[in-house]
Amino acid sequence: MDFHQWQQLLRNELQLLQVPHDYANRLIDEISNHYLDMQEATMMNSKTTTSPDILKMMGDPKTIAQAAAQLPRRSWAARHPWLSYLVLPPLMSIGVLAMLIVVDVFLLVPAFRGRTLQTDPWLASACLIIGPLHVIVATSLIALWACRSVAFSGRSKLWAATACIIVAALGAYLSVQFVPPNTGPGTGRLSLGFAFPLPVLWYQALAPLIVGSAFMALRMKKLQTETAVASQVASKAA
Repeated sequence: MDFHQWQQLLRNELQLLQVPHDYANRLIDEISNHYLDMQEATMMNSKTTTSPDILKMMGDPKTIAQAAAQLPRRSWAARHPWLSYLVLPPLMSIGVLAMLIVVDVFLLVPAFRGRTLQTDPWLASACLIIGPLHVIVATSLIALWACRSVAFSGRSKLWAATACIIVAALGAYLSVQFVPPNTGPGTGRLSLGFAFPLPVLWYQALAPLIVGSAFMALRMKKLQTETAVASQVASKAA
């Protein structure tokens, strides 16, 4: 059995054990590099060592696959992808939004105390921006978390894309409005709700989609680079 056959056996075992595709590709690339290093080292130290001998030293593909199958599932998100990337993102977005509003109570409210639209007309523009900005920051942070979690766990990038789309849809409907005091202090208000039936706040969905698109582009570029490197390593090993 040569290295190509050994490598294909390992790939088959990884697929049989449902190891995440991205993680399996990275593992095979690393093993290919390791095989090439061992081949060069044995050629320098001993002329009698053959390719089958090196494969024996590397181990059984089935055993390696079984050990590898446990690694990407050590994280909670990797073990429960449906809950992690479909249910939690919108809930976490609302949670982050609530935390931002609590921060406003301690920072913005004291800073704007005593100000009205009559004394400070710029408050209208500020409040018009602050509301959507809260939603954009909250959903973008959760979209970024989902992308990093997928990259860490080795799950398919489609999970990250799905999470970003769900969070973006939430952002398109979620409405946060700060109304500044008009005639006297204490007349301002904060309103929260959903802009049904149409996503009139579609611009709030752009940031999570941009985060997801950037993640997908980087992953595709990295996959292409890893594929090219793996092809070069396999050709050298042959």
